[in-house]
Amino acid sequence: MATRYTHSARAGIALLSILTACLPGLTLAQALPETLAFRARVGNGGMPTEGTSTFVFKLFPTISGGAEVWTETQSLTVSAGEVSALLGTTLPLTDQIFTGAPLFLEVAIDGTTLSPRSAITTVPCAQRASVAGKIGSLTQADLQRRVVGVCAPDNSIRAIAEDGTVTCQPSGAGLAGPVGPQGPAA
Repeated sequence: MATRYTHSARAGIALLSILTACLPGLTLAQALPETLAFRARVGNGGMPTEGTSTFVFKLFPTISGGAEVWTETQSLTVSAGEVSALLGTTLPLTDQIFTGAPLFLEVAIDGTTLSPRSAITTVPCAQRASVAGKIGSLTQADLQRRVVGVCAPDNSIRAIAEDGTVTCQPSGAGLAGPVGPQGPAA
């Protein structure tokens, strides 16, 4: 027989942890996972539940009301009241969803929506990741990605093109400046 979740049972459901994989818009070295680990303890009348249930996960920009920005349905096995899932396996959680704006997770189990929604928060080190792709006010698009050209011996780089290629010139060429005042005579 399927478990029926009542208002009192919903109050007994505790989310143990929501671990976010940070998804900044800027990644310089490698792509970050587009998933989110979810773990919860599920109970009914204070007793842990067992069996397979349909979980519907939704992300909203507000704690109540509003239009969902992402949804995913998974059939999960609850064992001794414990359940875990990797959200984003069907529909990846991209940086278009994780923009830095507040997000709230809504969970429904077998058609019963739990309340209230849970805020998605970052761990302290992930909070700094949003600026890892920046130097001061410069963004990744403002930075030269890689210099790929080289100059022959006794030459120096005169200019670097957007694609990383270089224009070379003989060393010392174009470096002469205006003549300055003479130093004291020896």
